[in-house]
Amino acid sequence: MAKFTILTTIGVSLWVTLLTVIGYALGNSWNKMIKLFGVAGYVIAVVLVVFVAVFMVRRYKGSKVSVDPTERPDSLTVVSLHEADKEIKTEYEES
Repeated sequence: MAKFTILTTIGVSLWVTLLTVIGYALGNSWNKMIKLFGVAGYVIAVVLVVFVAVFMVRRYKGSKVSVDPTERPDSLTVVSLHEADKEIKTEYEES
């Protein structure tokens, strides 16, 4: 957890410093940059939606599993948690 906190702090500090320097350099022209960020946001959103759509279509088409609701499995194994716990304890005690 400490490593995550340290790395997050470093990353956030770099990001905030970068945005502050950009804001200072732009001065009164920051409105132009806001418009560019708005356009970039839409472009990124469209690319993301297309990427997810392509991924889902490929996954759906690549799926070989067909589900027939009338088909039932030949056998069904049901193991209760209590029985499984007994088996684990038995195996542990034997070793």
